[in-house]
Amino acid sequence: MNKIFNVFFLGLSLVMISGLIYLSLKVTDLNEKYYATYVKQELQSKPDTTLSDKIAALTSSLDTQKQTISNLKQELADLKVQTTTPPESNFLPAPEYSLAETVFVTNPLQGNTYKVTGNTVKMDSFLERNEIFLEYLLKKILPFEYDRSKNAIYITDIMPNSLFAQMGFKKGDYLLSINGNPYVKGMDVRYKLIENDPKKIMIQRNKQTLVLDIGYNAETQKTSQQISLNITKQQFNDNLTRLLGNAKLVQDNYQDSQNGIQIKNLGADNIFTLMQLKEDDIITAINNKTPSQKELVDLLQYAPSPLEITYLRADTQNKLSVSFNQEN
Repeated sequence: MNKIFNVFFLGLSLVMISGLIYLSLKVTDLNEKYYATYVKQELQSKPDTTLSDKIAALTSSLDTQKQTISNLKQELADLKVQTTTPPESNFLPAPEYSLAETVFVTNPLQGNTYKVTGNTVKMDSFLERNEIFLEYLLKKILPFEYDRSKNAIYITDIMPNSLFAQMGFKKGDYLLSINGNPYVKGMDVRYKLIENDPKKIMIQRNKQTLVLDIGYNAETQKTSQQISLNITKQQFNDNLTRLLGNAKLVQDNYQDSQNGIQIKNLGADNIFTLMQLKEDDIITAINNKTPSQKELVDLLQYAPSPLEITYLRADTQNKLSVSFNQEN
């Protein structure tokens, strides 16, 4: 009897244990399903905060970039205003290394002397405009060194069309004396040269002793003269070689000088005769460019109308404006 009861109790215990295990598994499965459903519902009910944050960040970045672009546009507008606004009256001009006008006129060599005529009005104006940096400017346009063996100043270089170049100095010249006075150590030669008083400067150039005889006039330029030729500019260009003569005649009739080109011989139908120029006139500029034998034809041919010609006649500088008929 006891054995039967023990077997029955053991079987019942196994059944109860199996039931408990089954119930435990069911509860676990139900819990998992419940939490899965709960999480799914929560996710569906709440917005995607990560996406929203990204959208908000992009919007903020776009606003910042728009503001940056707006600031750059304003800076660009300010720069345009600055570049188109003329400088203030107290704005310092640049030093005039190369002159835009003729202050000194050098005539052809006569014997061993160059006659040089300066304009006191233009000279005073030049000194006034460059007063602040005059010492630096003078040293820049006329560098030199002392030659003890010659007791003279050796000009190591000279800036083209500068004040001293117009006076007649060239690179390699030796300055021997000013008004008969040789160079004395400590003498401020450059300032001595720009004094508005007559002076005779003795120089040595290529072993030849020359004199720059410098004098001053208050005004050396006459009123501009205007001439109208009864031909078109194209007709002028087409007949230019004939009007000037061939290359041999150009070489014979026009001589290079220190200031430009000197007219030596003129025929009745020569173009310069039609422009009322004369023999020994020195053409110093054609439309602001210094002519030479080689470039004379090109300067006349390619220069626009009217031709603006500057020339010297008897130490006096003149201007000539030559116009042409209009093209049909």
